[in-house]
Amino acid sequence: SMKDYKKAEEEYLKAAAIDNQNLDTIYGELYELERFFLKDPARTEAILIEGVSTYPKETNILAQLAFYYRDIGQTQKAIDRYEELLGKYPESIVAKQALAELRK
Repeated sequence: SMKDYKKAEEEYLKAAAIDNQNLDTIYGELYELERFFLKDPARTEAILIEGVSTYPKETNILAQLAFYYRDIGQTQKAIDRYEELLGKYPESIVAKQALAELRK
């Protein structure tokens, strides 16, 4: 039920606050929950943006946000986020490949 999903969201966010070692896993699962179960695009985006600003060193959350924009066809937002990712992690193959394709 919707209530269970909302409860799950709460638990994931609590877990993230406690366990900084598994943030990419926690945010990956939150992404799936929001996007595919709660089917809430605004919340999907908001949770990832929140994750990026709360855990700026966690480049996987930023990569997930960039991928999300790319996947839903928001090309400019995707480019901006992949560029941000390269700024933090210049060796990122994922960002380099994505940018090469998005800029075609």
